[in-house]
Formats: sequence, C-alpha cells, structure tokens
Amino acid sequence: MFSADKWIYAFTGLVILILIGMLTGAWRIILYPYLFIIGIGVLLGLWQQLKRKPQLIWVPVSITVLYLILYVWLDVLSLHSPTGGSTLVFGMVPTTALFFLGIWPIAILVSLLYGLTFSSHSDSMQGE
Repeated sequence: MFSADKWIYAFTGLVILILIGMLTGAWRIILYPYLFIIGIGVLLGLWQQLKRKPQLIWVPVSITVLYLILYVWLDVLSLHSPTGGSTLVFGMVPTTALFFLGIWPIAILVSLLYGLTFSSHSDSMQGE
C-alpha cells in the first residue's frame, strides 16, 4: 500500500466520522476529526518540503496539537454552561474570549507560517 493510499483512507475515515456527527447532531464528532483533517491537509501541503527538510515536521504537528488544545479547552469551558461562566475576560465571556483571542489569531499565525515556509521554498528554487 502506498503512503498516498493511507492518507486517503485516513481522510475517508475522518470524513465518515464527520458525517456520523452530522447525522447524530454531535458537534464534537464533527469538530475533532475536522481538526485532524486540517493537520493532515497541512502535512500534505508541506509534503514536498518535508521530503527535503524532514525537520519541518513540527509545523503540521504543532498546528494540529495547538488547535486540539484550544478546542479541548473551549470544550471544557463550555461543559456546564455555553458561556463558560459569568466572569468576563476583556469584556467577553470566557468561551467567546478564547475563541476571539486564541483560536482566530492562531489561524492568522498558521497562514503566515505556511506562507513563510513556501516563500523559503521559492527562494531555494530560484538559487537552483
């Protein structure tokens, strides 16, 4: 079995989990496989770069782990209350604050990191 086949099987399994989550109305079964799909997508996007520089494996792994930590934290905060409690963080309820101050900025950082990785790739291609 080729490694591409394994990735397709992994994607298919995760998409099936998401569909099961959609059919049962369980958003956690939708969200967590989706995060792994993001990590695998970033990994496949960096695949050519990773073949040349295997030390860059930390990029997709750290992005996936960071998103998992943030969403698990959001999940724990909203376990007993959708707002995460009555306290305010910068004028927002805790779950909203985590989403606006933690999850969204990380998406921008991931995009910048992704762009920097590919720009270094294009610099090395011009030198060849």
